[in-house]
Amino acid sequence: MKTPDNLKSLLLLCAALLLMHFSSAQELELKSNGYGEKNLKKFPRKVYIKEFNVNFQMTADAKAVSKTTTNSRKGSSSASMNVAVTGIDAPDLQQITNTVYNDFVNAFKSQGFEVLTVNDIGDLKYFEEYELMGANINEDQNPGYLKVTPEGFQYYVKGISNSGKEKQVVGAPMRLLKEMDDVMVLTADYTFSAIDLNASQSSVLGTSSVKGNIGLKMPSCVLNAWAGKMIAINYTPKKMPEFEGVFENEGEKLKAFSMATKPTYSGFLTHSSNDFTHEAKCDKDKYVATTTGTMKEFNNQALSEMFGYFNK
Repeated sequence: MKTPDNLKSLLLLCAALLLMHFSSAQELELKSNGYGEKNLKKFPRKVYIKEFNVNFQMTADAKAVSKTTTNSRKGSSSASMNVAVTGIDAPDLQQITNTVYNDFVNAFKSQGFEVLTVNDIGDLKYFEEYELMGANINEDQNPGYLKVTPEGFQYYVKGISNSGKEKQVVGAPMRLLKEMDDVMVLTADYTFSAIDLNASQSSVLGTSSVKGNIGLKMPSCVLNAWAGKMIAINYTPKKMPEFEGVFENEGEKLKAFSMATKPTYSGFLTHSSNDFTHEAKCDKDKYVATTTGTMKEFNNQALSEMFGYFNK
């Protein structure tokens, strides 16, 4: 009996997810910092997820400019590079985020927690000067990145700058904790990069260059939790996870270079420029499996330890 193509695709995706889960379980190690964790057993099983963000790098650009007036040459040079991730689209990133968030919420519910949303916490004084934001895909928070929040998820921001960047309060929200009667407040933020670019220039040689590498990494992953006056926990990976086999042109050395070559006796400043456009071609199934599997594994390890404090 011939297996339908759509079933084959599903089986391949499931296999990739299982492989990624096994791999990350062997390689992803967490470190935790905090105080008062052992007192969590005294707190009610209620959690308010204040923030849940996944940041995906989709583009990168860099430019180098050099001017020289040495004895051997007189002129300027510039080199620039623009790289875009292809093979995966915004709806795919939204689905990744939804999947991880739903798994995250279900983990709490499986331990008897009540998961509170913006609608559940009511009109708190703490948020009087805040703005309520709906779930969206936002490109204004970090150049080249898409910030994705789960569908149906709402959150507060301190304000929005003229450039569209959201303002958040860093650190323990003590006034919020006081108003919420010992409910645990939690924030989660994950970042995946794909492109590293480095620009350099030499005024002596009149050269400009941009070099780049392609490869999926997780440079930032943070889970913060607070409860009461004296409990705070922070989870991060011990080292930055790096992944292989996600991009077709992974390991390719990208380069843009130019040099001012006009002799000084000409009396004119000249300009030389090389502009390159590159793609970071990803395998969609591997990208989805890797990002989803890594975030789930991180959450599983962090929440397993956290639940342990409640269960003691």
